[in-house]
Amino acid sequence: MSSRGQIVIPEEIRESLNIKSGSNFFVIPHGDSVILRPVEEPSIEDLPSILAKTNSFAKERGITPKDLKKAIKKVRSKK
Repeated sequence: MSSRGQIVIPEEIRESLNIKSGSNFFVIPHGDSVILRPVEEPSIEDLPSILAKTNSFAKERGITPKDLKKAIKKVRSKK
């Protein structure tokens, strides 16, 4: 690891996983290990399914549009 916290993924692994320069990752601590998961952007075809899951999640937890607006306002005020 570099002094800036950067790591090198070997070329053969990057090629086999189709990882390009500038790729983003989720960094997940797991016991005494670290898991790197590439962040994958959903396709336009995936959006209806994602929105349905999001709506279901919010409904199950009683989250309202008013709650969302309040949370967004709170986060924006911290910038």
